[in-house]
Amino acid sequence: MEFIDGLFQLAQNNFILTFAIGFLAAFSEPFFSPLPIIGIVVTNSILLGFLPGLTASILGSLLGSIILFTLCKKFGNSKLMKKLNNSKVNKVVCWVREQGFVPMTICYACPFIPDVLITIASGVSKKSLQKFLPGLFCGKLIFFSVASYIGNDIVGFITNPLKIVIALSIITIAFILGRKVSNRMELAAEKNLALN
Repeated sequence: MEFIDGLFQLAQNNFILTFAIGFLAAFSEPFFSPLPIIGIVVTNSILLGFLPGLTASILGSLLGSIILFTLCKKFGNSKLMKKLNNSKVNKVVCWVREQGFVPMTICYACPFIPDVLITIASGVSKKSLQKFLPGLFCGKLIFFSVASYIGNDIVGFITNPLKIVIALSIITIAFILGRKVSNRMELAAEKNLALN
């Protein structure tokens, strides 16, 4: 509890430092996938408020994802990337290569699909930034807005059954869409492998 109080004191005393830490945490997440992005977004929203927290999260995560995408695109044929390749990555690469705006948005909006894998696959498949960026931005905006909304009023959220029902509905829809996209990914990859 003292740690949380300390964070609130830091946020009240130095907004710019808190914003910078929130931005860096979101920026780091695409490179270190074990970091819980939903925890980062909710914490940013609690400490900074809804709009500043959402801004720090989106800017950090977008910049990190774009840099990771660019690195994977540039070094996609390197020995290191070939070592990282496995059947799961290959399936995702085959699927991502074919996809447009809507499936990419769903991938980034759904917390049940590892967006780091989608970013790496997009870079390795040589997807253009113009095709990659809109889906990335819209998907993260949807996901982060919901997480920030919950974090901004966590007490009101817990005590209001309607808000809980809305959030659970969004999570259920995201899960169903995520499963459908994941299944399509696997089917597309299997078809590709069968053709080759």
